[in-house]
Amino acid sequence: MAGVMTRRLLPLLAATLLATAGCVGPLTDTGDSPDVLVTHYPIEFLASEIAGDDVDVDAFVEGGQPHDFNPGFEDRSALEDASLVVYQGAGFSPGVEGMLASAGEDGPPSLALVDTVDTIVHEDEHRHEAEENHSNHEDRDGGDQDEHHESEHEREHDEHAEGREDPHTWLDPVRMTQHAEAIRDAMQEAFPEHEEAFANRTADLVDDLEALHGDFEAGLATCEVRTAVVNHNAFAYLGDRYNITFEAAHGLSPDTEPSAETIDRLAEIVDHHNLTTVFFEEFVSPEVVETIADETGADTEVLSPLAALTDEQRADGETYLTRMRANLHALEDAMRCTSSGA
Repeated sequence: MAGVMTRRLLPLLAATLLATAGCVGPLTDTGDSPDVLVTHYPIEFLASEIAGDDVDVDAFVEGGQPHDFNPGFEDRSALEDASLVVYQGAGFSPGVEGMLASAGEDGPPSLALVDTVDTIVHEDEHRHEAEENHSNHEDRDGGDQDEHHESEHEREHDEHAEGREDPHTWLDPVRMTQHAEAIRDAMQEAFPEHEEAFANRTADLVDDLEALHGDFEAGLATCEVRTAVVNHNAFAYLGDRYNITFEAAHGLSPDTEPSAETIDRLAEIVDHHNLTTVFFEEFVSPEVVETIADETGADTEVLSPLAALTDEQRADGETYLTRMRANLHALEDAMRCTSSGA
């Protein structure tokens, strides 16, 4: 789907901690306004790479969960003067999207990145859990285990099913390429004097993202298993792209609580596939994953959904590209892949 930049009034939002192109820091009372405001790290990465030193890029959320962002007065003031707002959409940042939804036509231009790519729609999570519980009973009575472990990405591609659109598009390097091109177009419209520079930087960025995609394809081409157990349901796009089934303890939001039946089911999956690693993530309690690990004897390892970087990761110069390659290596080890990939 082509990304379309829309204008919305913003009684507006934005971050208590912000990242400028080339450097990251909190919003201050200097009177300066950011040129581009974004919701969270993956968009900050793309916009900053494209912007270079030509325009300032500030992030609503530097660390922690973008789901929990609540805009304050300074955020609204900053956004009133922004030249462009880029956000994820699909309910990923309710505090931001709620304000945008009530906006009119007088605010700065905005771009929702989920509108720039094909998206996955998940079935209703409560209904899905009830069906899983029923399936568990059938399995204990000798039902077909293969049906019980039906590929997640096949189920999620039903665009007509009632459910929720998955916002975690940035975990697919191919969709990130499309996001980069949509942000380039929006920034060229907002800042036409930098059109050529934006185009050149985007071309370099696309090369980097295509190389990342190639590394994932090579690294995950031949694996003993193609299933991984993760903390929350953030990895469907990664699974869809590289044929991996991700089984999650939590739903699309890490704030949802898994049932005892879900934890038992995940432990059964670990045993069924002889998985040696289960994955937790930064910014979310590892308690559920540790419970599964304790029950099965599996190790725990980080698989980052990359909604944010930790302070330590920023200080160490980590980026979307380095963290995604860390994810790749973690998956290669956990799924026992053999390849000459990244």
